[in-house]
Amino acid sequence: MATNSESSQTLWDKARAHLKNPRDPRLAQLALTYYEQALALAPNNLDLLLDFGDAYARLGQQQQALELCERALTMDPQSVKARWAQTLWQIPHHYKTAQDIETSRAAYTMQLAQFAAQLDLSSPKKISAAADGLSKRLPFYLAHQAQNDAALQRVYGEMLHRVFTARYPAFASPPPPAPRAAKEPLRVGIVADEFRNHSVWKVILKGWVTQLNHERFALYGYATNEHSDAETEIARTHCVKFTQGKFKIHEWAEKIRADELHVLIYSAIGMAKMPSLLAALHLAPVQCVATGHALTSGLPSMDYCLSGEGVETPRADAHYTEQLVRLPNLGIYYQENISEWSARDRASYGLREKAVVYFVPHSLWKLLPQYDFIYPEIARAVGDCQFVFMQNKQAASLTRQFEKRLAHAFQQAGLDARAHLVLQPRLKSADFQTLQQHADIYLDSLGYGGMTSALEALAFNLPIVTRRGDFYRNNFCAALCTQINVTETIADTAEEFVAHAIRLGKASVWRAQVREKIAAQKHLAYCDRAAIEGLENFLEHAAQVRAA
Repeated sequence: MATNSESSQTLWDKARAHLKNPRDPRLAQLALTYYEQALALAPNNLDLLLDFGDAYARLGQQQQALELCERALTMDPQSVKARWAQTLWQIPHHYKTAQDIETSRAAYTMQLAQFAAQLDLSSPKKISAAADGLSKRLPFYLAHQAQNDAALQRVYGEMLHRVFTARYPAFASPPPPAPRAAKEPLRVGIVADEFRNHSVWKVILKGWVTQLNHERFALYGYATNEHSDAETEIARTHCVKFTQGKFKIHEWAEKIRADELHVLIYSAIGMAKMPSLLAALHLAPVQCVATGHALTSGLPSMDYCLSGEGVETPRADAHYTEQLVRLPNLGIYYQENISEWSARDRASYGLREKAVVYFVPHSLWKLLPQYDFIYPEIARAVGDCQFVFMQNKQAASLTRQFEKRLAHAFQQAGLDARAHLVLQPRLKSADFQTLQQHADIYLDSLGYGGMTSALEALAFNLPIVTRRGDFYRNNFCAALCTQINVTETIADTAEEFVAHAIRLGKASVWRAQVREKIAAQKHLAYCDRAAIEGLENFLEHAAQVRAA
């Protein structure tokens, strides 16, 4: 029996390795074989069963994941882990049709309400089980349905807060504001998984960390990811104290509380697990979340959401459970990245020399099926054009699902998708930058728009076709174009989006004029001191209000 147990664990480890860090995305599918073999040796291992379900969900096989969840619930009907997995797996990573979004959303809404209502915290053992169960998975993909999630997130956030403050009662209430001597810097903590070469660091954190006045603000960094690189060292040098490591929740909470912060900022809630769980606790008198995940946290423990005035609409307060803070302009201090280059030509990327190249470098789960019609409509009007997408870097099966969906859209339009679609594998930085150099036009994703990719496209003066949206996550590109006064490619509807893309593709003179305008005015998006001054003023004000 011991040998079987050891063999099962070995196979389980192999499955995880193939799924999470495959050398080649085509290898991810092998994880399912290893999980099947591991489960055959340990059929009553509930954690293994649910991990197998996670693998199916991650590979876009939602029904198989839910079937394994039912099997787990048959083994243990009271398992919080299994019931929470069943709730979250109602939200798939990818959708086949627009109706699938509504179906999954309705199922998640119902399951979430039932789960929260039935959660039993009547004993320390049950509280510990609830905390352990909720620690395993986050509702990350909810944001990609492109709808107002405030009500759903409030249910989730209040539940998470209730469980974790019961589990760690010492952090159930905010600490009193620490005394502050005259001219003493305000102690500001930042909890982040992204103190490294990451989009959240590049777009939001780096500017804040490096540009805040260090005579007025003493920064405390809490890096919950152990990975370090050159960007980590930049963060470290700008903090009076920088803590990095793999600590348990209560250990992190104790470390942060001990620093007697005046304000604590989370870069993102809902992406990485540790920051998202810590955020359910009260570790500082004032707690804020940045827009790293571009979705409200729903947490009663979070006081403010730090966003940008240019990105948020007048109705945006209703999209947040926190008090919305509109920092000036985009709310960020972004520095133009220095581009690396390679010698690759168009042909090496599968691009035709004369084709108009539309660059669509978004994660495939951001590209919703209701907008698939955009690409064949553009192709029919422009003719010789190609759309560059990025393959899913972890699982080839997800890329194939997306290809199949777009192929159907092209077929419905009487076109052959193979003449127009180019899906690039994961590229080295220099090759990726060179690919952008070969592109003609950047197309935003309309459900959950680009942020880092749009800012980086400015370096190549790519015209950005985008659409105004109701939420931060689908309005950033429009706000960026407005910031640099290049608004002629901003649409109000999907149909207008297509029209702008077609005109840019066919009218090469106009396209060149837009590129020249971007080249002359893109500096307006960089090094925005107004955003930093707005953040500084907010931090002082928030601390003073709480102290009073």
